[in-house]
Amino acid sequence: MIKKQMYSPNQLKSTLIFLLVIGIVAISLISFQPRGSPSIQISRRMGFILGEKFQGKMTLTAQLGSDIDELKLYFDNELQSTAVANSLSYEFDTNEFPLGDVSITIKGFKNQTLRDSYTRKIEFIPLQQSIIYFISISTIIIGLIAIFLTSNRLI
Repeated sequence: MIKKQMYSPNQLKSTLIFLLVIGIVAISLISFQPRGSPSIQISRRMGFILGEKFQGKMTLTAQLGSDIDELKLYFDNELQSTAVANSLSYEFDTNEFPLGDVSITIKGFKNQTLRDSYTRKIEFIPLQQSIIYFISISTIIIGLIAIFLTSNRLI
């Protein structure tokens, strides 16, 4: 009769800790916003995003409440785009803006009267810094995986 290999308590413990760390990292990189609330979402077309740090070509989508008939988008109080709706989409390249902290603001108007606004603070970083972040995070993840595999004698 062949016995099934049982995992030791230490192997189970390290597996749970590993999964917990991966889960915390994944959740910390996701921004949650209730439906219908004001939002500014940024996704990359080609570049780097880590939390609130951005580098490269991005697509921004913004929305405010339903009682808005015009939406204006500002980067550090400079008008970037206008839409005749309560949402807009805007493509930009962080390399065309000064590096550092940026306040992105959307202002919603109804009959040319300001009704609502929402601001999100982010940071545009240089390419070299995004490469360093990528290498650092990759090294940490590979290190955690190696520790997990060796502590459980899987390699």
